[in-house]
Amino acid sequence: MADKPVQKISVSEQVYQYLKDEIINNRLAPHTKINIIKLSEELGISRMPVNAALARLQNDGYVTILPQSGTYVRELSEEELEIIFRCRAGMEREILLAYGSRLDRDKLAEFQEQFQAIYQASGCTAEILERNFALDVSFHAFVVQNCPEIILREILNIMDLTKRSRILQIQRIIREQRTERYQQEIKIHLDIVDAILRGDLSQAGDLLYRDIMDTYQTSVRQ
Repeated sequence: MADKPVQKISVSEQVYQYLKDEIINNRLAPHTKINIIKLSEELGISRMPVNAALARLQNDGYVTILPQSGTYVRELSEEELEIIFRCRAGMEREILLAYGSRLDRDKLAEFQEQFQAIYQASGCTAEILERNFALDVSFHAFVVQNCPEIILREILNIMDLTKRSRILQIQRIIREQRTERYQQEIKIHLDIVDAILRGDLSQAGDLLYRDIMDTYQTSVRQ
């Protein structure tokens, strides 16, 4: 069987991912106006792929395009963030219930070891918190990976919409040295993995839902 051709990423896709990353990491703060001409010149590309990327970013909830005014980084309201987190929690729980039995047990054991290592690490350093955040993102993406592609695209975008709040939360934890918060977060992930490995997907799903909503409470409501 012939190898599948390598899919090339279009220029507009590259611009989309670049701007999305800048927004999620707060390097493009809410209400910042995006200068299309300047951005095109900086990236060395025409305006067409930039406009295409911005149109998609507007559709996915990251920017607002105002006729006769320009394109601005969108700030999600607390009401919007609440429903986004609730939708994410519900969707991830249902996906886990439906497809959790397909999850690779060796990979689950690997996640278990990594969470345990961070849980046992001393201190509340930026490095540890960043490791935990990266592991958290990877774990949740792993949990939903077996659902149908059309659902996967939607849930991954919903997950991305919550990342900026999480990053701001990490910065706050570092400033305030709130060690107990990230340890509680790691502990619940260990409990989720343990429940999946035991085959108790109902408990795992409930813990997953609680984990996401706890994150909402600490990253948005505080």
